[in-house]
Order: sequence, then structure tokens, then C-alpha cells
Amino acid sequence: LEEIQTLAREQLGANPRCVSARIILAQIYQGTGNMEALRYQISQLLEIAPYRTEVLRMGIEYANRVGDVDLFNQLQRRFGELGWVYVPGKEG
Repeated sequence: LEEIQTLAREQLGANPRCVSARIILAQIYQGTGNMEALRYQISQLLEIAPYRTEVLRMGIEYANRVGDVDLFNQLQRRFGELGWVYVPGKEG
């Protein structure tokens, strides 16, 4: 896990807008419960890739988990703009 984090951070050092590296770090932080680090990665991802499916899903799950109603509602609107419906615990 540490090696993966190191590789992702190195990639971000070379390209701070690397979506894949940020998603990897966000997934790690989500799994370890590091909400502060997850919040940062989610905010960066929403800026870089605001309508990417995986980013929206991770963002809305984060917002739901920490009780961020404003972020949850913002992301629900994005889901709606894309014609999607978010169902907690479901993919797609």
C-alpha cells in the first residue's frame, strides 16, 4: 500500500492534474478512513474531472459519510444533469 501511495504521489509531482493518481489516493484514504486527506483529493478531483463517473460516485459517498449536505446536493444535481440517479451502495 505504501508503494502504491509513493508511486501516486510521484506521479502527482510530475503532473498535479493526474486523475488516476488522485483517484488511487482517494481510494486509499477512503479505505483507511483518513477523511481530511480524502476531502482534499475529492476537492481536487471535482475541480479536475467534475463529471467523471468515479469522481462523482466517490464525492457523493464522501459527502454522505461526513454529512456534507451542500456537497451532496451539488453532486446530486450533477448526477441529474447527466440523467443518472445515485442509489447508495449501488454501482452505475
